[in-house]
Amino acid sequence: MQYALLAGPLLSMLDSSIVNVAVEPIARELHASLTTVQWTVSGYLLALGAGLAGTAYLARRFGTLQVYRVSVIAFTAASALCALAPDAAVLVAARVMQGLVAAPLVPLAMSLLLGRGTGAGRSISPLAGLMLFLGPALGPTVGGALIGAGGWRAMWLMG
Repeated sequence: MQYALLAGPLLSMLDSSIVNVAVEPIARELHASLTTVQWTVSGYLLALGAGLAGTAYLARRFGTLQVYRVSVIAFTAASALCALAPDAAVLVAARVMQGLVAAPLVPLAMSLLLGRGTGAGRSISPLAGLMLFLGPALGPTVGGALIGAGGWRAMWLMG
């Protein structure tokens, strides 16, 4: 169960760095400036940080697991929108949306894994925590492999 809960946070963390290697190919294909396409990286990270502010409120209001589920579904939908983006403006907007809905994934997964005073946190494998730290580190490598295999749109079809 704990590894299934980490899928969302892992994709969120992977997406924080995966696009870095794709800025130039995206700009070329969408006939946009590098400055505009760079907002696919910056917009995601800014929205990710801003989205954290409402996570605790949403979890208390609607339930931790429910908010986590909706966030995973919305993250997947935003990923599909990124892959299908016809131009840079739509791609940047989709990335901002993706960042907003990705924000709750890490804290809510940790909350679900650690439990609330139930002692469930003792069962977390060190490998589970390591997975979260590997996401940003592996992002450029995974991004490069996906671009090489299927183009820049393939980065968002994986999540």
